[in-house]
Amino acid sequence: MLEKAWNNLLRVGGLVVGATLIHPTPLRLTIYDPKAQVLPTANGVPWLGSEVYPGYRKVKARKVLHATRRLQERYHAYCNGQISFAEFDASVQGWINPMRFADS
Repeated sequence: MLEKAWNNLLRVGGLVVGATLIHPTPLRLTIYDPKAQVLPTANGVPWLGSEVYPGYRKVKARKVLHATRRLQERYHAYCNGQISFAEFDASVQGWINPMRFADS
């Protein structure tokens, strides 16, 4: 039984990636090199505009830059009377709420 399980392991570049014991039929998965890389979790995992590390979460710098520019535009639109305070506040809250879970 153990020998059969060992033979069913999927190997990619010398690394054991998964097993076909869970699914009775082969999955025929294709691994694309740039997208699927086996890396230590200490390098961080990009997820929804942030990088998740084992002990903390960090917001990507480009997301902060984009949000800063967008909020400045919204602030100027509010000062010029193009949008209401409620619309400006909704933009600010839309950035603050997801980012409050980050540690950076």
